[in-house]
Amino acid sequence: MGQDDDGDGLLTICDFMRHALSRFNAADLVYGQFETAPAALWEGFRLAKAHGVTTALNPSPWQALSAAQLALCDLLIVNEVEAAGLLGNIDLAEADLATCLARLRTPVAALMARWQGQLLVVTLGARGALAFPRADAPVMAPAAEYFCKASLAFGLALVLVKRLKTFFIAGR
Repeated sequence: MGQDDDGDGLLTICDFMRHALSRFNAADLVYGQFETAPAALWEGFRLAKAHGVTTALNPSPWQALSAAQLALCDLLIVNEVEAAGLLGNIDLAEADLATCLARLRTPVAALMARWQGQLLVVTLGARGALAFPRADAPVMAPAAEYFCKASLAFGLALVLVKRLKTFFIAGR
């Protein structure tokens, strides 16, 4: 516990995450992104994993993930820029979904060989999204006019997570 200028007690971000997760022990999913304080994000993910809760990361804005950080992620939701950082500099610009799928198969297989996560979702803006579940064939999801890319990617993740009831989102 820290103190502010008046000497009043302050919960640190990690203390808050420990307290918050204790309240969400029935959660099936903890979601984070890099717009969240890093200490809070990784503490939340460590606590989630310790309690058997699925974790989902949108690494935005892009930062490289260490092997230890990657091990804390069950689901990854990335856009084209983040996919290039995660999978290597792959050209997906102006390619249709089928071409993007073909270009991503080998790099995704390499990622799956070093990552034990369950699902990678690559959002492709107005083209839609691709989902790469570990235990199943890739899924192409063309964008519909009424879906924004974020809800499409998150929706794919939710559909593929079994028995999702509640979730906790950390953000600023």
